[in-house]
Amino acid sequence: MLLGNQGEIPDKINHSFRQTGIVHILSISGLHITIISVIFFWLILSLGLWRKHAFILTSLFLFFYILMIGAPPYAIRAGIMGFLLLLAQYLGRLHSFQNAIIVAALIILIFNPLSLFYDISFQFSFISILALFLLFPLLQRFFYKKLKLKKEKRPMIAFCLDMFLASLAVLLFLGPLIVYYFGNFPVMSLLVNFFIVPILPFILIFGIIALLVSLISFPLSLIFSSFVYLSLFLMIKVNDFFASLPFLEIFQFSISIYLLILYYIILLALIFKIKKEETKSPLFLASEF
Repeated sequence: MLLGNQGEIPDKINHSFRQTGIVHILSISGLHITIISVIFFWLILSLGLWRKHAFILTSLFLFFYILMIGAPPYAIRAGIMGFLLLLAQYLGRLHSFQNAIIVAALIILIFNPLSLFYDISFQFSFISILALFLLFPLLQRFFYKKLKLKKEKRPMIAFCLDMFLASLAVLLFLGPLIVYYFGNFPVMSLLVNFFIVPILPFILIFGIIALLVSLISFPLSLIFSSFVYLSLFLMIKVNDFFASLPFLEIFQFSISIYLLILYYIILLALIFKIKKEETKSPLFLASEF
């Protein structure tokens, strides 16, 4: 997961994570790089350094980390997304990240146009991010308004709801593509993500610390490696439990490329229609939280 050695992951674990629809957790992606970058960025800020210094140091760390794992195409792509998020944080303009992601996709496609059709990792990464920036805010506004929920008053409830809605947005965008490639609909991914995603930062952070400390003292690095082992063990056991549920076989089917394209056309049309109606509504600004 840290070094991009996907071939080292046993087939049994790959199959289990594919059944629950979260196999992307096992490979370096925009999610992994984003978690690492954000935590590293705010850790430097917490040490009292300026935002400019945090941006420079985190960007350098990201650059050398990608070099350390051999700079494969998927890691470079994830690195571009992570850097753009850092830049948005540094400039204080997170709302512009959506446009930056589109620019990143165009840059990658210019150098490798076939990624659009044959690179599953590329498709999964950018479709997931589009889900978070196109559909997730709509779901947030709708459910926060219906539940009359305020983040500042009930932060834990808001956090749990945001995790659920983010997983729902990704599922609605990514689910049909998973069915097209793997022949099963990840119906359990909503629930599995709720338990596994919070574990992921501990695996990544302690894993990186263990790698860095091992350069100085291998015995000392074993302390941090033990936290990684426990986190990985918990993550695998949670996923195996959901993958073993018998009714998952009901959701195994396939779809054609034409049906897949039609689904995305309808989904995007609905999203942009809702966004257009929101901007016309006088209650639009009042609905923001």
